[in-house]
Amino acid sequence: MDELPSPRLVDAVWRYRASSLIIVAVAVLLSVIVALIVGEPSRMQARLALKTPDKAGVLGVESGETAFARYATQRALFVTSDKVIAAAAKKLGAAVSKETLRNAVTAEASETGESLVLQVSADSPDEASRIMAAVIEAYRDASRAEVSQRVKRLLATLAEQRASIEERLDDTPEGEQGSANTEAAAVSLAELDKRATELKVAASQIGDGVAFVYDTAPDTMALMRSIARDGAIGLGLGGVIAVALAWFRADRDRRVGNLGELEALVDEPVLGEIEQVSKDEAATLLWLGAPPSKTYRMVAFGVQRVIDEGVVIVTGEPDSGVTTTSIQLASALARSGLNVLLVDGAVRTHGLSTSIGLAAKDSYEQDDHREHPGLTDIAMGTVRPQSTMRVVELGEGVTLTVIPAGAYVDGVLERFSVPLLDQAIDEMRAQFDIVLIDTPTPASAPEAGALVRASDAAIVVVRRDADAAGLHRLTEQIRIVGGRVAGYVLTFATPRE
Repeated sequence: MDELPSPRLVDAVWRYRASSLIIVAVAVLLSVIVALIVGEPSRMQARLALKTPDKAGVLGVESGETAFARYATQRALFVTSDKVIAAAAKKLGAAVSKETLRNAVTAEASETGESLVLQVSADSPDEASRIMAAVIEAYRDASRAEVSQRVKRLLATLAEQRASIEERLDDTPEGEQGSANTEAAAVSLAELDKRATELKVAASQIGDGVAFVYDTAPDTMALMRSIARDGAIGLGLGGVIAVALAWFRADRDRRVGNLGELEALVDEPVLGEIEQVSKDEAATLLWLGAPPSKTYRMVAFGVQRVIDEGVVIVTGEPDSGVTTTSIQLASALARSGLNVLLVDGAVRTHGLSTSIGLAAKDSYEQDDHREHPGLTDIAMGTVRPQSTMRVVELGEGVTLTVIPAGAYVDGVLERFSVPLLDQAIDEMRAQFDIVLIDTPTPASAPEAGALVRASDAAIVVVRRDADAAGLHRLTEQIRIVGGRVAGYVLTFATPRE
């Protein structure tokens, strides 16, 4: 028996889909919990549109786009200066330190250089809004104070120039020359007064240098985005872990998934595959009066190719469809013209006998003359095989002979006589073309070993998704007790489209 190839990822995940879904769900849940605990800083952005530089030079900015862009960059740096940060921290109170503000606030000039872009990160939307308002107010106050101080210095300079001119006027002599000097001084004073007026008007117009503020609402969706992002990360990570674990488990516990895998695993021929059917259809397959299904007729043809006569054991793990396969093969072979004997070798469970209505209802000790004696009676030497045979009409003149399991109680197997069982099987072999014995595995029912050893061949029924290692153990058990595997039948196969 060969080894199955490594499982495919898709097959492994589908096989362990329940545990894989649980792993993914747990990973997503943990990621969401982490997102809720750690949280995502609430962000807020605001734009401060800068006023156009005045011709009076209050802002100290030369004309031209390059000069104004440089001015915008300087103002962005001023937003995060110690002066503004300290003033904003004072407005917020002791709850927010300067260091916290310095880490929370960023500012930069816009691409066009006409505005400042402020961004604030905080633990909550409300806190982000409070910090943004405090920083903007502190910046505007500081800018207004700067403009005011600059204007005061300029006006002070103009006042000094005016005082100097007036002092020179006092020293001007009378006459033609003095008159000319007086006129020139008057013009200069007028120019100084005009310049002072322009500065005052410009200062009042510029104010804090901010044309308007465009506040955006705090980013209330930050937490939801964090949850979605971490959830997606958890989904991906959980998916990778689930796929890896599913493949590892499938590789450790390789199973027969389809006909091709079974053919690759075993050395003997696979006689056919039986597709999974509904419960009603499965119940019909256990009725001897119904014609055998097309797939079982094909399997019966395969059985005749590997063994045309003799005693054939039909065995397999529980719930693999051994009894159904035995009944269907017996019916198909009988309808093909063979003289067939069907024996219920499962003396502990007598599933076949129950299915066809020949199960013994009383224990051996209580009823020595049961209505349906069977294989247990033969093995104990109380009856001959001929006395246990029941002929079943299959219709259209076709008959099938059946030997039920007989009664089973504690202690019956201790009185089993292997020589008597071997002698009975020889009589069955001589009387019928083919004898089919529904038999449990030797591991589950030690008495089955005698039936396997006395048979000519064994047909192993394999359910889809059966454990490959378990199948290997079963075939080894058959060989150990002296049996020979003639072929396999795959049951519960996935229906084809």
